[in-house]
Amino acid sequence: MINLIFYFFAFLAIAAALYAVSTKQIIRSVFAMFACFFAISGLLVFAQSDFIAIAHLMIYVGGILVVMVFGIMLSQKASLSNVVLQKKSISLHQYLALLACVALFVILMYFFYLYGPNTPIHYVGSDIEIIGIALLTKYLLPFELVSLLLLAAFIFTAMVTRKNKNL
Repeated sequence: MINLIFYFFAFLAIAAALYAVSTKQIIRSVFAMFACFFAISGLLVFAQSDFIAIAHLMIYVGGILVVMVFGIMLSQKASLSNVVLQKKSISLHQYLALLACVALFVILMYFFYLYGPNTPIHYVGSDIEIIGIALLTKYLLPFELVSLLLLAAFIFTAMVTRKNKNL
């Protein structure tokens, strides 16, 4: 039964993520991201990371997605017409962004290989103190990448909600 629930959350996360990046309607994409983030929180519970799962729900589902939904719903309809994904040729900027993503992934995998889950961490203190020390020592690079993701989400929200393109 536990395996079935785990596979359900894994399938939901993958399916929702694929739908979020493949749909042309931005509001459906946001709700698919909601389902994906919720499924990832479920997977984190299975990994016995309850604190990270709750933090994930509060930050991503409770924070970023709510801001994105309100930004989309409060913006003008004319500005939303530019947000709808259109099929066109891939530009140089998109190739450079893809190259940057691949480079970040390779760097992340290198550090994961170097300091992977087999590296022991021995801390003494409360659970919150242990998580704080681990996030700012061993897991500093992923922590900073998450902060860049948060920044990108807020920039996206600001771009969608602005009324005048010349600002």
